[in-house]
Amino acid sequence: MSPLQGLTYLVMPCAFRCGDQSRGPGRFGDFDGLAEGIDYLDSLGVKTIVTTPPFESVAYHGYQHGPPTSISRRLGGERAFRRFVDSAHEAGMRVLVDFVAYGVDPRALSDIERVDLAWENASRTRATGYTARTWNSARVRFAHWNLRSRSARERVIEWAQQWMDPQREGSVDGLRLDHVWEQYPSDGRRRRDGLAPGSPAWAGGWGYDLDGFWAEFVERVRDIRPDATLIAEPAEWHLSGQSLLRKFDAALSKPLLFGLRDAVLRREPGAWPQTTRLAQDGLLACSGDHDTDRLSSAVGVGPHRAALALLLLGVRTPVVYSGDELGVTGRRLHRLGGDAGDLGRRGPMRWRAIGGWPDPDHARACPRAAAYLDIERRRLASVEEQDADAASTLSLVRRLSQERARHPAIASGAREPIPAPSGVWAHRCTAEGSTVEVWVNLGAERIEGKANQPELGPWEARVTSRRHEVELPSAG
Repeated sequence: MSPLQGLTYLVMPCAFRCGDQSRGPGRFGDFDGLAEGIDYLDSLGVKTIVTTPPFESVAYHGYQHGPPTSISRRLGGERAFRRFVDSAHEAGMRVLVDFVAYGVDPRALSDIERVDLAWENASRTRATGYTARTWNSARVRFAHWNLRSRSARERVIEWAQQWMDPQREGSVDGLRLDHVWEQYPSDGRRRRDGLAPGSPAWAGGWGYDLDGFWAEFVERVRDIRPDATLIAEPAEWHLSGQSLLRKFDAALSKPLLFGLRDAVLRREPGAWPQTTRLAQDGLLACSGDHDTDRLSSAVGVGPHRAALALLLLGVRTPVVYSGDELGVTGRRLHRLGGDAGDLGRRGPMRWRAIGGWPDPDHARACPRAAAYLDIERRRLASVEEQDADAASTLSLVRRLSQERARHPAIASGAREPIPAPSGVWAHRCTAEGSTVEVWVNLGAERIEGKANQPELGPWEARVTSRRHEVELPSAG
């Protein structure tokens, strides 16, 4: 069974909410803002919060971070982080942070630490890795570790352990591990990472593999925190992540993310299969993430409601990317490329109808991306506006989450498909004598009700039980 219960929320702190009123244009969301947003997350039924890396980094998103020993000052620093973690724990939520184990920004290392990088020549002038530009044109450098080195392994594992230590103030409940390979390739497929034939890593992939480094990493983190939740992000998107479950509690599955979207785009219920066994395999289904186009842009505004219903009424643990519960839109800006281009997928929340603080403004250092996000944001109804609208996407997500919590059969019951009209996803869920039916219309046409079938509006969802029927707000 997946260790994650209830709704899991993926969030980039820089894009969520700014808690510091003194910050003007260019302000980042921060951990004070996340602490202030705990009641909002609780209203969604969130039980686990997963943040992008909170450590010091040149990049706005926190990846390519330096030694993960301190919290980014942009995000409020240690004090704000502790406040966020404490607030989440008081609300009964678990906190996981993203941790990049396979590499580091080499500029922040001491001379002794630099010895353990993945050097490709004897003079130590070229390490496996890359150099790029982030959103504000600052140069980002990233170098891989040589994880065949005992001292490198010790260093990375000890860094992870310090955040998991229950004796530490502000310790977290688990980690999302970035870019996990079962076996890091030792051939030309990794030339884009600078790995070339004849390099020292050619035969061993720098020791970055599941049964070597990761086996030890997981074991020693659990020595510190036996109840830690460890989630892998598969490095290869076309793989489900199933093979990583030999060591990890769960894996974020890109095929499931895209399968959810395909089911709605094609109006094909069979593209979103449901069996009780799937709930137990640890593969997580996500509405989106910071590396993909926004759900509402990928499937369309309107159809995104059906996608959220499939996710929250499905058997797998639902994972919502921050902003999808509002219908935030955005795509990769290919003309900008790199970090700047991805800002299109990483737009801010909109909290008040009038805009301004506490909305983040983290894209401001890249004017073209900021202009795009301003247009997308103006199309979006704010949290304030959607709170007051029973038919809003936010209201829909809250009610779907409540129905999931009210009926355990949805998450853990035996399932069987129900005969339904074309383009309608329908299942009967049974557990402990309770039977619940879930219905989702994947199309824009209204479906007439019949004796054993509810009426369904465009992209509408319904939950029925022997005791009552719940009509969830329709888009039209």
